[in-house]
Amino acid sequence: MGDDEEEEDNFLIHDAVYAWAKGKPDNHPISILQDALRSHPHSVNLLDTANLTPMHLAVYFDAVDVVSLLLAWGGDPIIQGSRGRSVLLLAICIEAHKCAKLLIQQGVDLNACTTHGPSCLDYRVGGKTVPLELTQLLIVQGANLTSSQGNPLHWLASCCSANNPVANSLAAQKTRLLLDAGLHV
Repeated sequence: MGDDEEEEDNFLIHDAVYAWAKGKPDNHPISILQDALRSHPHSVNLLDTANLTPMHLAVYFDAVDVVSLLLAWGGDPIIQGSRGRSVLLLAICIEAHKCAKLLIQQGVDLNACTTHGPSCLDYRVGGKTVPLELTQLLIVQGANLTSSQGNPLHWLASCCSANNPVANSLAAQKTRLLLDAGLHV
């Protein structure tokens, strides 16, 4: 087998995840991904040329059942991919809410930071969209209220705008959550 064929085989799981997500289950059953996992289990945590594991790719599509399958096959959600993001950090940054909730419930490290410093809670607090439930879940599950970037309230300030009462209301709710959880100002 040539080097090019071997490299293609290495990314078989990535390709199956991508094909599943693009085709959705009706056109590309999860059994194809299961076959790829059986034939190449060593590739479940492999970083591709974009510096993403198959689980990172599944998170991009908020494919919670694929993430669950990859976890069952030994997928490591702590591996940092592009921009130094773990799978949970990626899910929070791109607002893949279903995957983020699954990963939090699976006990993934809530306090992992990017190589640049912000934590999951920093990104969630700074997020401008609902659900507030993810912020609550991070706090309840034990996310540090402060990170290497300091107090998450500075992330909230970036959400506030004189022209956006919805964002301001959400920021006020998040501030209340953090203060109730014991954040010291």
